[in-house]
This record gives sequence, structure tokens and C-alpha cells, in this order.
Amino acid sequence: MLNLESALEAFETKSIAELAKVSDGNHFSISDQFVEEGIPYYRGQDVTGPFFIEQTNPVCITEAAYNEKHMHRSHLKKGDVLLSIVGTVGSLSLVSTNNKATCSCKLAIFRPHSIKPEFLAVFLDSQFGAEQIQRFRRGTVQTGFLLEDSDQVLVPKLSEKLTQSIVSKVQSARSLLEQASALNNKAESSLVDLLDIREWDTPLTYEANFSDFELSDRLDSKFYQPKFSSLAKRIGLRGEAKELGSITINVSRGKQPTYSESGFTVVNSKHVVSGEVRRSEENRLGEREKSTVLIEYGDVVINGTGVGTIGRAAPYLDEDIAIPDNHVTVIKLAIESIDPVFLAAFLNSELGQMQVEQYYKGSSGQIELYPDDIAKFWIWVAPQDVQKKIRSLVEEARASKLHSEALLERAKRAVEIAIEQDEETALAYLDGKHYVADELLPKLFGLSRHYVDQETIQKTIEAEAIHYEPATIKRYLQEWQSEGRVFNAGRGWYSDLINDFLPDLQQPLLNSILKTMDEEFPLLDFSLWSTRELTPYFHHLPNRHATYLMVDRDAFEPVADSLRDAGHRVVVHPLGDIAKSFRLEAEDTVIIRPRLSADHTEKRSPVEQILVDLHFEIEKLGLIEGAEYERLTRNLSSTCRVNLTALKRYAVRRKIPPEEITKHIL
Repeated sequence: MLNLESALEAFETKSIAELAKVSDGNHFSISDQFVEEGIPYYRGQDVTGPFFIEQTNPVCITEAAYNEKHMHRSHLKKGDVLLSIVGTVGSLSLVSTNNKATCSCKLAIFRPHSIKPEFLAVFLDSQFGAEQIQRFRRGTVQTGFLLEDSDQVLVPKLSEKLTQSIVSKVQSARSLLEQASALNNKAESSLVDLLDIREWDTPLTYEANFSDFELSDRLDSKFYQPKFSSLAKRIGLRGEAKELGSITINVSRGKQPTYSESGFTVVNSKHVVSGEVRRSEENRLGEREKSTVLIEYGDVVINGTGVGTIGRAAPYLDEDIAIPDNHVTVIKLAIESIDPVFLAAFLNSELGQMQVEQYYKGSSGQIELYPDDIAKFWIWVAPQDVQKKIRSLVEEARASKLHSEALLERAKRAVEIAIEQDEETALAYLDGKHYVADELLPKLFGLSRHYVDQETIQKTIEAEAIHYEPATIKRYLQEWQSEGRVFNAGRGWYSDLINDFLPDLQQPLLNSILKTMDEEFPLLDFSLWSTRELTPYFHHLPNRHATYLMVDRDAFEPVADSLRDAGHRVVVHPLGDIAKSFRLEAEDTVIIRPRLSADHTEKRSPVEQILVDLHFEIEKLGLIEGAEYERLTRNLSSTCRVNLTALKRYAVRRKIPPEEITKHIL
């Protein structure tokens, strides 16, 4: 990054103190006013994740505490920027509603009056804002940022056009989060509607037998409420009801992790919100111990402790393994008939939370939900169409949230580009096309990924909250091909590989065959390839090779005779018992096979045909092992560009499912 002072010298600047009213939150003791539902009371840990403070899960205080005279100064308003000034110094969130809320003195409150709140928040979250905050961090053991230093933190004035563009991105990000929340709520309410839970009649009084106490080992009366005891029967009326333990491999809680500078991401109860496991740079890392349960793709995690957080569940949909701490329980499903996304939605719905209420133990804020009790939850194994509907809603919500995060990241990066380079470049970046070409497109390719189809490109762009019609993206891709950013890999397919596969024109054997064919059969269409051409891509180099000559069937014998006369070992179209016992007995063997009528007209076979033919010959003659073919195909297609459309076309002609080959490429 540029030197901070020199970077900001090019701009007119004002301090935070000049642009906003500066204060902080409540300084009085208030923990005795914490309640499960009430007025949000934000603390330092609440600004370490989401950009918008309303996305967090804070403790709450009573309305009476909120209305105390000494609390009025810390009442929050829409547009306030909250900055952590103790401990996690520099973390921030933006207040985006006028809902009643307040905060502790661990948070500074910047109330803008001469700057757009969205822009101030984005700037302070950027490298140039964050570095200034850290510069004024004071203290040794417990470090902090003093409010009086706000007059030292400078904010650049950018053009109205760029500022408004950044503000617009932030506002769009907020709208997408509201959309995601609505979709998640719809998923959970759909379950309630499908099971008609609101029509359940619950008696006001009830009794339990002593035998029930003996079986459950529970003496608290709430456990025996009729709404709980009838749950399995009620669910069963709508289909299959199963105890969670019967459909899982394991339900177990994590352990207190050993934190370290490297290792696996640690997931604690703060990271598990309804329907989502939040992972970011704020997550600490931990070491894996032998007995530690891991969180893997397809697992469901559920919070096991804490008023307000207990019972929140989420599917884990990241490929990277994570470690749960000792407040998070991991559910590993044993059957495919229950979708993890559906299960999490069920657990978060009124039906799941009823069972959380039934099984948690403890009081006065010290409540626990143990794995053995979670395993007793009754789960609706809904029909697959219902599960797919719920999953679709949740995935749509997740996509909206990812869109939102992408917009915020782009807004922050645009501020940095404006300072590092110029505003014109920043505006072009926000425009979308330049961002896609310069940053997003290269990320689609990597060490193990060299081919992307237009549909994937379209979805990736949409995931960044950039909306283009397919025809527009196609036009851009054509431009990027002419610029050398991507290369054609067949209709609708693109690659980052520059080099085509080029036949070895110096192969003596192939040149000899070509000479014979041209001299003796000048009007005959044929194609030719050899395993020798693939030598650079083999894992285990063969010491005997096969050369394939594809000709019309009525030319088999004349061609074979001519090649034998030229000194070549020739085998004509080996099938049946001959194929079963076939072995390459010479250093080079020419194998004549029928040419497909719709084949290309080139005499040297293209690489796509070679890969298909070689796959065909594995089954027919067993020339190489399947694992060797997989390695060869992977090596070749990651070095030389393959036309996937042509390859699939050849495969279909050979009656080979194309995915049998493309799975080694994509």
C-alpha cells in the first residue's frame, strides 16, 4: 500500500471530529437488566462481523433500562457508525435502521453530519481508514482508541459521483440482506404451514405419570407439556417422523480448542446464526486434536449454550474443514433421505425450537442443550419435493447474502483504488465490466481449474451482485478473447491455457505411414495418431506403443498389405477373442480401425479424438490402466487447451458418455 501521508496528500481531507459528532456508549453497570427479548444492547464483540449492526445477535436490555435518563446519550440512530475502541480496536458496523437500540462504552458512536454515513463506514473499514485507527491505538495490555484522537483521523473528500456510487453499493447490499432474511423466514414458516402447527390445540392443564419421570430423568414440569408429548404424533400425521439420533452417524459437541496462529477455522456459538455458519477473518484458528470432532461439508451445527443463542442451527456448506468449540454441537447425518439444509431449517422453525425449549436444562442464564438430548428430537422426514423447496429458498437466501458481501467488498476496494490510483479507475472498477475482467475472471481459473463454461461465468458474476444479460457476457467474452484474457475451449467454454495441442511432426513412424498413404491411397480419407504423441503426459512411460490408422472398412486389407510391405507390424480391427488376448508384442504396432463417417478431414487426429479413442481402446484392448488414463488426461488438459465441445461430440459418436472423460478435465 502507498505511504499513508503521501496517499492522502492528493485529496482535501477532514477529520472524523469535523465530519461527525463523536461520543460513546453507556458507562453504567447494566448486566442485571439483560433479558432474552428487549432492546438490543451492542457491545464490542458485536461489531467484529457483519457490516450492518442489525445482522448481529446482541444481548438485550429492558425497555425501562433503555429509557433511563443516563442512557439517552447512547440511544442509536440510523446512520451511526459504531467503532470498537477497546480490545478489537477498529472493527466497525453501520446502524441501518431507526429501531430502538443502544450500546456499551466499548463502542465509539460517530454520528455523521457532513459526510454520507455509508461512505464514512466504508472508508474506516478500508486499509487507509483502518491503518489510521491502529496508529492511535494506546495502552499495553488492554489497548484502546481514545475519542479525542478522532480529530487526528483524516477522511478524504472524493467526487460526488464516486461517493454516491459507493453509497449506492452499500444501500443495495442492505436490501439484499433484507431479501435474504425474508427468504429464510419463508423457509421456516413454510414448514410450520405444511405441518399446520398453528392449528394444534394445547390443553391449559396437564399431568404426568411417575413412570414418565423415571424414564426421562426430568423433574421440571415444562418438559411434560402436552405440546411436547404430542409432537411426534403430530408430525407423523404429515408423513414420516424419526428421532434425530436414528438418522445420524454422530451427534457430539466440540471441545475447548487450542488456539494457534495457523490451523483450522474455529466455529463458536457467535458464528452459528439461524441458517448460516459465519466464517471470516474474525474467526480464530485452532489445532486439531485426535478426539476432536470436525465440521465438514453437509454437517449441521447447533448451539448448545446461552440465552438467546441456544438451539440456533445451520448447515455447513463450505468445503474447508472447521473445528467446533465446546459450545457447538455437530450433527453428522447417516441417510440421504434428509437434506442438511432442510434439517437446519426444521431445527430453526417453531417445531425445532419447541424441542429446544423442552430439552434445555438449567436456569438464570446458565442453560445447556446436550447432544444426547438433541438426538431425541423428533424430525419430519419430509417428501423430497418439500425438502427441495426449502433448500431452494435457503440457497436463494444464501446467494443474496453473498451478493451483499460482494457489493460491500467492492465498495471498500473502490475507495482504496481511488486513493492508490485515481477516481476514474475506481469508477470503472465499480462499473462491473472492469472488475469482472481484472479480478473476477482470473479467480475462476487456478492450478487445478483451467476450463469454465459461460453458465458458470454468468453465475459467478451474478454472485457478485452484477447483473448482465447472457448476450452481454458473451460479447465481453469475445472481447476478452481478442485481448488474450481467455481462450476458446469449444462452444460456450473458455480456458486460461494459451497453448493448443500440437502433433509431433518429427515422429519417423507417423511420417512413414503418411508417406505410404499419400503415395498409394491419395484419394482415401483417413486419420492417424499414436500413443507416442502422448509421451510427455504419461505418468508411467510405456515401452511399447500403438499407432492408430482410421480408414473406411473396405480399405482395411489393401491398406494393411501396403503397410506390411513397408515393414510395419499391422493388426486389423481386433475384436472378440482376439481383442481379449491382445498384447503389444513389438515396440510399435499399427492398429487399423474403422473411420467414422462424420470425423474431421485432417490426416493427423486432433487431441480430442485421441483422448476419446484412447478411452475406447482401454475397454477394447486394455492398452493402459484406467488410473493411467486419468492421470494422462489430467496432465494433458492442464497443459494444452482441449476443445470440450469437440471432445463431447467425438465421445457421443463412440457411444461413450462424455462425462466419463470430462470428469478428468473439469
